[in-house]
Amino acid sequence: MAGQRMEYIGLNRSELKYRFTAGRMPTEEDFMSLIDSMVNAVDDGFRVSEENGLEIKQRRDNSRLASFFSNLAERKPEWFASVRKNIEQGETCLNIKTPEMKEDETAVTLLSKRSAENPEGASEIRMGVGCVTPQSELDVNGVIASKGRLGYENENLEVVADGEWHDVTEVLTGCQCFEIVAGVGGNEGDGKFALAHAIAVNTFNKNPSINLTQSYSGGRGSKIDIRWKTAANKFEFTLQLRVHHKYDDEGKVKVRYRLTKLWYDTQMIGSIGK
Repeated sequence: MAGQRMEYIGLNRSELKYRFTAGRMPTEEDFMSLIDSMVNAVDDGFRVSEENGLEIKQRRDNSRLASFFSNLAERKPEWFASVRKNIEQGETCLNIKTPEMKEDETAVTLLSKRSAENPEGASEIRMGVGCVTPQSELDVNGVIASKGRLGYENENLEVVADGEWHDVTEVLTGCQCFEIVAGVGGNEGDGKFALAHAIAVNTFNKNPSINLTQSYSGGRGSKIDIRWKTAANKFEFTLQLRVHHKYDDEGKVKVRYRLTKLWYDTQMIGSIGK
């Protein structure tokens, strides 16, 4: 760094080997350089154990854990990492940032949060990109560029292309919103295909709505239908799929679908003032 005195970093291996060759008399400074060139578990906070592998300890709370340099002579790190603890919130964060970033800025944050009701239980893990305190499993404060995006398919809820309705969610209640993409193709030579995209919204099974867009070939019987179905309790419901007409007689053709949950405050707790 310009104008800053460069820190002395000791002798390199070649110099140390020369000072300790046969026939030479190493000085006190040579022994000090040799000692300082080695890792000291007490002073440096480094240790290797069978249980944890390489162990690294911060010198002070909320100080830098590690710094990464492209050139040690410049003494200016390109990146550094630090571990921060918030005992009251039960949170521990690993922050990775550059020296130019402010205290409330970070490049990447890994956060571990323990429940106050069950402090010995499993931690809730979150990752933040560009945010110090991520609020979700992945929290990005910026623009995401990707070649694609997939929802999930419940492996326990299979949709056979047999013309019957099939659940694609467990029984739900409250305020729900899903994005669903579904596709199906018939046997070779049938010419039957369908691809559908929908946004499905429901509030305690009152005035549920589905906005469906789709393309199909092979006649209207190839189309995919989506609906909300009332469960045993009038306030409970499931999301269902079907094709207009069965795609084969053996039941081997399946409708593939991907669900993405778009709303998580199912009881609208966040709308109530604190």
